[in-house]
Amino acid sequence: MMISHDELLEIIDRIANGTASDHDLKIYNDWCNAVQPEQQAPALSPAEEKQLEMLRVIHERINPVKRGSVVKWVSIAASILLVCSLSAAWYYQRAATHHILKEAVAVHQVTNPNGAVLVLADGSKVELGAQQTGKIGQQSGADISKSSDSSLVYVFNGKSGGSSNEIQYNSLVTGKGQQFQVQLPDGTRVWVNTGSSLKFPVSFNHQSQRQVTLNGEAYFEVARDASKPFVVITNQQKVTVLGTHFNVDNYQEDTDSKTTLLEGAVRINNQLDLQPGEQATVQHSGKIDKKTVNTASVIAWKSGYFSFDGESIYDIMPKLCRWYNMEVVYANDLPVDKFEISISRSRSMADVLDFLQRTKLVKFTTNGRVITVSRY
Repeated sequence: MMISHDELLEIIDRIANGTASDHDLKIYNDWCNAVQPEQQAPALSPAEEKQLEMLRVIHERINPVKRGSVVKWVSIAASILLVCSLSAAWYYQRAATHHILKEAVAVHQVTNPNGAVLVLADGSKVELGAQQTGKIGQQSGADISKSSDSSLVYVFNGKSGGSSNEIQYNSLVTGKGQQFQVQLPDGTRVWVNTGSSLKFPVSFNHQSQRQVTLNGEAYFEVARDASKPFVVITNQQKVTVLGTHFNVDNYQEDTDSKTTLLEGAVRINNQLDLQPGEQATVQHSGKIDKKTVNTASVIAWKSGYFSFDGESIYDIMPKLCRWYNMEVVYANDLPVDKFEISISRSRSMADVLDFLQRTKLVKFTTNGRVITVSRY
């Protein structure tokens, strides 16, 4: 695909400020994969090169604790580094109050660990990571298969498969560092994040609503059916929809449960309605708060990225540890600075910690599976 210098910079800029779409990411990845290394250097004007060098010098002299920090994006070639650094420099000028860490999307091709365990109604388990593409089995009138894109698919086949009043449930369980996608028998698609479980009926027939139970985090694209509302049950909230796109973050170890709406409308605990771009936080006490958020950042995990938009180290570390199966200990007197981070989840934990440590705000020591965070 042909793309101009200006178009490329616009896409990189959207990546930097958290507004890039999946289409933007695909264009950027396709561009980097298609062109030859010697072609990856759109010519910069002398004025642009001078501006870039000036901003680099300024950045090196600025106290990162007071003004913010931009970590230069690692690049697959020197030319990509130059383009990405220019975009990062522009973003730095707009965001001096936060500590920004950005990585070019195509630096490391994302290879999401696609693995999970499917627990069938009789308690038997299927290791989906090792499962070959094709039919897995049949339960309660639904054919279960693994598609060529490594997702789980349920298709109603019109057969009864048991008593009409009998409801059979399956559960999709992801381990640390895993995520998986499932298409439910009504056509609803669900992306299940690391360390999560989704329990759902094999068929929604003979039911007044389509109800699933979630522990952890998942992104839903719900098939519309006005006669059967789709309901997500967690330990702290009940999310009711007809057809919409939304993300639910409800890990047991977290005190709050969050629902973020991208498209359509949802109702939280039968009392609060969300509009696209809004996030509801249900506290353990039952209190519900609502705010506008960067939805691209919220669902970045679905595309294989960590993306933290103005979050503290206390917000960031549990999510990293959940993915890498680590534990965290905090030293006293940690900085309260907010970070903005965008980095591939295919990177090692050591790479991510090094990325954070470059801010010179925090540092890390690792002992086995325990990470200690202290002030730099």
